[in-house]
Amino acid sequence: MGFVFQDADTQLVAPTVVDDVMFGPKNFGAGDEKARQRAETALEAVDASHLADRIPHYLSGGEKRLVALAGIVALDPKVIVMDEPLAGLDPARGKRVVAMIERLHDDGVSFVLSTHDVDLAAEVADRICIMADGNIVDSGTPEEVFYDFDLLEAANLEPPTAVRITGDVDLAGETHPVTEADLVALVRNHAVEAAAGPSPES
Repeated sequence: MGFVFQDADTQLVAPTVVDDVMFGPKNFGAGDEKARQRAETALEAVDASHLADRIPHYLSGGEKRLVALAGIVALDPKVIVMDEPLAGLDPARGKRVVAMIERLHDDGVSFVLSTHDVDLAAEVADRICIMADGNIVDSGTPEEVFYDFDLLEAANLEPPTAVRITGDVDLAGETHPVTEADLVALVRNHAVEAAAGPSPES
């Protein structure tokens, strides 16, 4: 299991990016050549190979997050825990981090994300745990959790954007969109049905 801190600066300790990503494997006994190989592979996995010779503390927030993630990937963990993975990032860099999370997940790595960003949770999670007062109070799929408005209120959370819009325009029915893509698909389906008109009576 690996852990990526909310503040990537607390995780970057070496003079160059590649040295930083090598730090973990070397601590676990890998020689310089093996550690460098694993670091280069990890940087490639998070699309950050071009940063290898840069000084970590001169990187942007999104770049630092990718390097911190590479440092964990180099250890070949089965599970990666991330604390507020998009904190302090602009939308473009946030999308890049999300893309890396999804790519690594497709490669078989499990993620546990701690976040107040319900839109992020709706987009990437297959299971949501809601916490209140330091305890898990309920869990379920995004559809189950984000349409339980009493639960969200008790945890001082707002529903994701797609859920709020669905309620505002009264689109909810059998389908419960939780992401922007879900909502767009639902709206398109309604538009197609409206254009086709009522079905003829049999």
